[in-house]
Amino acid sequence: MSNETQTDSQCVHHWVIEKPNGPVSYGKCKNCGEHSEFKNSIQGSGWDRGPGTTKPDNTDND
Repeated sequence: MSNETQTDSQCVHHWVIEKPNGPVSYGKCKNCGEHSEFKNSIQGSGWDRGPGTTKPDNTDND
């Protein structure tokens, strides 16, 4: 393997992304060192519930 640094147009990125902590996580490519930001949820997917949303009641009503 070569130790040459690849340019962005040649790199097939292998992202290492931080654990989710808020709306975005930051990642770094293992191959070229490029940094990027990744969304932790997609609007409307159910993961982005806002204020006023309640959790389901998991209690049994016997």
